[in-house]
Amino acid sequence: MPEERGKREMIQCVVCIRPLSDSVPVLADSAAEKLTAPSAPGGMNPDDKAAVEAALRLREAEGGTVAVLCAGQKTAEKILREALAMGCDEAVRAEVPFPDGTFAGAAASALKAALENRSWDLILMGGQAIDSDVAQTGALLAEALSLPQLTQAQTLTLRGGQVCAQCLFDGREVLLEAPLPCLATVTDKLAAPRYATFAGISEAYDKPLRRLEYKGEAAGQGTLRVKTVVNRQRGRKGEILRDPSPQAAAAQLLSFIRGEGLL
Repeated sequence: MPEERGKREMIQCVVCIRPLSDSVPVLADSAAEKLTAPSAPGGMNPDDKAAVEAALRLREAEGGTVAVLCAGQKTAEKILREALAMGCDEAVRAEVPFPDGTFAGAAASALKAALENRSWDLILMGGQAIDSDVAQTGALLAEALSLPQLTQAQTLTLRGGQVCAQCLFDGREVLLEAPLPCLATVTDKLAAPRYATFAGISEAYDKPLRRLEYKGEAAGQGTLRVKTVVNRQRGRKGEILRDPSPQAAAAQLLSFIRGEGLL
């Protein structure tokens, strides 16, 4: 559980990230009634990478530490090393028996279990992943930890024990504040992530990367079911007017517009 901040100015930040395939999307399997995440080489989710950058900037401004956490299988260590190369201090992988990122509830449960035995002030994570696109893990984790949450943050600052964030809400941008400890999800517009330097890549292999085994149930597998898969309806094909006469082409176009009731 988080420690009392008191007069301590340095911040302990944990960034929760997840891998995604940059070539194979999450698939809906109506026969098995579930989502499947095919195993394929991938990278860090863009919103998560912005969260890593935001945490590193907070550490540079306030002091403290940045740990990166992922609930995933062994292939997830690739993006954990990437985050270490960017400058994070340590990495933790919660070993899970389910495909990476397929079930938001299961991922939130595994992340909660990994967070219970460490100290932290602020949890950052991407607002949503670009493959499953459900945007639920952050909200479920905040609820599980009984934390206030700021969602879809596009700016993030600390002020007097408060997290200040400019967030998207109902098509508008609003300035919100929440006391520490709290959880914030960010968009890729918050910060352009830094490139890992050669020195950073070399140092990444000297930094700790711990593995925790998550033995709980994969929550969400019994509640999220794919019942039907429907192909998206395509629009009608366009029509090319090939009459050489501009007057005749204009007449045909006007007739079409009137026929569609657009005029």
